[in-house]
Amino acid sequence: MAAFYILYSSSANKYYVGATDRTVESRFQKHLDAILPQSFTKRAKDWELVLELPCTSFKQAICIENKIKKQEPDLH
Repeated sequence: MAAFYILYSSSANKYYVGATDRTVESRFQKHLDAILPQSFTKRAKDWELVLELPCTSFKQAICIENKIKKQEPDLH
């Protein structure tokens, strides 16, 4: 199920904006596990899911992600 989501880390005081073509829960777990060595979310261990928006397609989720990122330069 495609979705757009936002994570927040209070220790880093940062937001992370993302999109997935899988469940948000499985993608969120990958962020917590810090699977990718260069991942932005590897910077903190206390990420919380603050918003999940189900989408009709992955293309729609990516479109929302890009629009949000263009609006707020500090969101990644």
